[in-house]
Amino acid sequence: MSELMPMFMPMSMFGPTINDFKTLNLKLDKLIMRSSELAEALNGVRAQIKKAATEILTKIEDLTADIADQELSPDALAALRDLKSSVQALDDIVPDASPEPPPDEPA
Repeated sequence: MSELMPMFMPMSMFGPTINDFKTLNLKLDKLIMRSSELAEALNGVRAQIKKAATEILTKIEDLTADIADQELSPDALAALRDLKSSVQALDDIVPDASPEPPPDEPA
């Protein structure tokens, strides 16, 4: 265990000093800032994916409605199925929010 300690915080022969704790605190603050920046970036990407999926699904629904009364070739139907499958795979990247469980009712 003592071999690992210098990696995290140098210590005097009497144990950690005030400066060691200050250094550790500064490193911890930087780590927390990086974590929050990462969370913010990930939330931005998630929002962008959701927006793209919504736009694509809407466009597919519009196209499906436009061709609903037309007879399509088997190739066109297969292409539409493949497109819907691809969009569903994109949608599945970001899990849908789980509904909140109902609060426990008093007995």
